[in-house]
Amino acid sequence: MGSFHNWALATDSELVEATRQGKMDAYGELWIRYAHAAVKLSQSLTRCDAEDIVSESFARILRHLRAGKGPTTNFRAYLFATVRTQIVDGSRAKSADTVLIGDLEQLVALAGATTAHEPCDVADVAKSSWNSLGKRDQSLVWASAVQGYSTSEIGVKLGIPTHHASVWLHRARKRLRTAFLTAHIPETGDPVCASHRRRFALYLAGDCSGRRRIALAGHVAACSPCAVAFAAARDVYFRMAMAKPPRAGTHR
Repeated sequence: MGSFHNWALATDSELVEATRQGKMDAYGELWIRYAHAAVKLSQSLTRCDAEDIVSESFARILRHLRAGKGPTTNFRAYLFATVRTQIVDGSRAKSADTVLIGDLEQLVALAGATTAHEPCDVADVAKSSWNSLGKRDQSLVWASAVQGYSTSEIGVKLGIPTHHASVWLHRARKRLRTAFLTAHIPETGDPVCASHRRRFALYLAGDCSGRRRIALAGHVAACSPCAVAFAAARDVYFRMAMAKPPRAGTHR
């Protein structure tokens, strides 16, 4: 194993075992398969930040696997149980004040060291990603990540219900992550490859339809340049998702 094609064909049990052996790209495949469903579950159980809860749940399971514990079969059920435990424990009680992607400095930190497949100046990529957001999205992310406002406080500032503020903030963060990830995907002159690469971010976020997901997987398995590009994109996405940026200070 090791290629995208093989990881995509591996069973959950094989991916779990590979993760125990230190193969983080195998764990990345588990993330791709189940993170979206876990977010949906979390959203149905709590108003807290679902993505943050799922990120912490994956991190907790990873710690268990590295310690020789955790699931051996039925990873999906184990993940869902971990999400529920995370919520019940109340360990993320202040998750409304926590973001997966914050200001530009956090974006740079989450990107880590650049590789041969990433832009040389990650700070410029972070800045351009930030500038690609609309004014409202920038204000929402800044208020949460830098100023430390909770979604309820943001709602008061904007004169909207807390639920609307939470939805708007979620979408703003997602646009920022998508822009940052897309900037790491090399451009290509091949129109077929270009059409698939435009869907890398959607695929990794679990927002790709079944038909397009299968088509993209088949293309990447057969196209070496796109396999390299996808591997780099998946690495950036997984590091962003699993990273634990500093908790924003509470506004006073």
